[in-house]
Amino acid sequence: VLNKFEEDRPRNYHHYLPKLIDHGLRVQIMVGDRDYICNWMGNEAWVMELNWRGAHEFRKAEVVDYYDAYSIGELRSYTLPDTGGQLTLIRVYGAGHDVAKDVPRSALKMVDEFLNNKLR
Repeated sequence: VLNKFEEDRPRNYHHYLPKLIDHGLRVQIMVGDRDYICNWMGNEAWVMELNWRGAHEFRKAEVVDYYDAYSIGELRSYTLPDTGGQLTLIRVYGAGHDVAKDVPRSALKMVDEFLNNKLR
């Protein structure tokens, strides 16, 4: 059993994501503000260092409150005007490592808006 867990190691995607976003893939990263495994500060630092064509604009993009009936998090996003490639980072209030389990209503809203290309 222990050997099977060794197969589930963290992977580094920083080489893949820039090319995918540049070619039109939309990427959403939801991070719980109570996540100690993959904390939001580390995720924010990671996405700020990604080198893609919209990196400069993403870094300058305003962090805005993300609302349902009340503020459920903070959002930073940038979309490439030519390909539609997008990077969105959402810090989710009240969520740990499993955002969908911890705040299901908020997670559903975020996924729905992402899939319907409503996050900007």
